[in-house]
Amino acid sequence: MAATIFPYLYTANGQKLMKQTLTENAREQTVDYIGSFVYENDQLRYILTEEGRALAKTNGTFEYQYFLKDHLGNTRITFNQTGQIIQEDAYYPFGMAMNGLCYQSGVDYENKYLYNGKELQDDFGLDWYDYGARMYNAVIGRWHSVDMLAEKYRRWTPYNYCVDNPMRFIDPDGMVITDFLNKQGKLVVQVNDGSNAVFQLTGNPGIEYFKFKEFDTKQSGTKEIIIKSVIKGSQEYSRENYQNSGSTTFCNWGARNVAGSFKAAAEEKGLIVTGDIDTFLKPGQSAKNIYDNMGKSGLVNEDEAVKAAKSENTLAVTINSNHVITYTPNGKYNNIGGSNGNSIQSYLWMGQIEGVKFFEFKAVDPKKNTNVKNY
Repeated sequence: MAATIFPYLYTANGQKLMKQTLTENAREQTVDYIGSFVYENDQLRYILTEEGRALAKTNGTFEYQYFLKDHLGNTRITFNQTGQIIQEDAYYPFGMAMNGLCYQSGVDYENKYLYNGKELQDDFGLDWYDYGARMYNAVIGRWHSVDMLAEKYRRWTPYNYCVDNPMRFIDPDGMVITDFLNKQGKLVVQVNDGSNAVFQLTGNPGIEYFKFKEFDTKQSGTKEIIIKSVIKGSQEYSRENYQNSGSTTFCNWGARNVAGSFKAAAEEKGLIVTGDIDTFLKPGQSAKNIYDNMGKSGLVNEDEAVKAAKSENTLAVTINSNHVITYTPNGKYNNIGGSNGNSIQSYLWMGQIEGVKFFEFKAVDPKKNTNVKNY
């Protein structure tokens, strides 16, 4: 029986360069990965884009295809520029395909960038996913090699995927990236930003925030504090942990966590942060009390808050008599603890925006004495 093997070639940081199919050492197929360009047997097959791919046709033209993904980056629907659905994919929590809910038109080249957006390796029916650092088996929900950071997570098997919580976490390359830990040191949030920074929850209930702990040099990421990632991580934690209790929301706790984490991260980077959190988010006070103590000028609506957060790549908070709401750096609405009201006609607090006349909270570069615009 002829032996078939599949050798792979990677760069030192896990970027795939080539995959071959060899039978009795005779080459049957070579796939080259040159940046976003993918070639099969020296012929361009497709070009990967941020939204999908441009599929090369035999007549020299391209068909633009788009990947519709869920919150974990799993490709759910592949459709072309005319709106035709080419492929539908559904998954069990750990990534195995739900075959009865999947669909392929059969008229186009199959899309194999599926679970977490990783490329499916379906040779011999293995259905493994290539994450760069390791191969992942979605059938058993485990890696096929030991986590090089296994000693950091001794309570889990070194073959575990996403600390057994794939509905909340992703593992972008087979290694852990940015970690957010609770007060006991347990991993509670991850942000995929290429940094190896570690943050840990500190402070008393109601005034908790994430403080920089260390750079985990065992990870492959960069030694960099990315403030917008801190905003994202603290928002996710707040959304999960400051839920409603009857008619009460803990939106003020969540907003304080996000604002405090923002301030701590900025100061760790050597920036001077002006403004006192307690002047606009007083500990233990309801949204109505905070709102009533803020004065009666400078009202904004939700659109203005979203625009400000998005254009300045920073944190925005609105406060009205019912609710405190934060906005992500890309302008998305982040409702912590649910809502007993809405953000229309709220006071706006911004984390370094010039021109806001009330409750400014700025991160300043002391060497340049200027507001930081893009951190």
